[in-house]
Amino acid sequence: MELETAQEQQALQGELTRAQERLDALVGDLRALDRSLDDLSVERRQHLLLKDACAALDELARIGGASLFWGERASGAAGADQIRVALGRVDAFEKQVGEIEDRRQLVLEEIDRQQLESLRIDADLLEIEEEQDRYDREWIVERELTGLSDRALVMPWTRGGEDDVRYRRTLRRALLVSLLFGLISPWIPIPVRPPEEAVEVPDRVVRMMMQPREVPPPPAVKPPPEAKPVEEVAETPAESAKP
Repeated sequence: MELETAQEQQALQGELTRAQERLDALVGDLRALDRSLDDLSVERRQHLLLKDACAALDELARIGGASLFWGERASGAAGADQIRVALGRVDAFEKQVGEIEDRRQLVLEEIDRQQLESLRIDADLLEIEEEQDRYDREWIVERELTGLSDRALVMPWTRGGEDDVRYRRTLRRALLVSLLFGLISPWIPIPVRPPEEAVEVPDRVVRMMMQPREVPPPPAVKPPPEAKPVEEVAETPAESAKP
């Protein structure tokens, strides 16, 4: 599987190299066409003005004012022939420029196709690399069985192990952060809340509060009920005869 993947990856890499070379060549052609159009910019301006001038002279001849430009030396037919020749030059130049622009458009379309092809090859290469990475990370362990290595057994309650070192490191960091916070905290400005402004009490409220209030009369006290007199019981003769 690794051999097939390597061969496929090598083939895609070759395709990507050829696509990049083709893309570089197309970019060079595009730059050459742009330079050609830039070199013809002045002539394009001249032929544009010539075309406008021919159109103006044709309109001048149509309304009967050709002699204003040509004078008496040239007839109307000669002026029309001259205008026709000039327009033929303009058409030939515009055809030349149009061919260059058509080639430039074809080059742009080919550049777009080559860019899409390069992106497709890049995606295929990335997929192959990811598949190879997944294959390499599989848990395939092939080794010979050997005897157990002699090493000291470390029990969970053994001091001086990795846990103790990590605990002391963490403790030192926590103490250092706490010390830094304790040194910095006194210098942190705390905004003081401004005192509240005294509320002005209206005069009518002050007068109402200073007026004496009537004290309610004390509640009436009910007199206690009168005690009934205790009746004396006379001793009977039988009770007095008892010893």
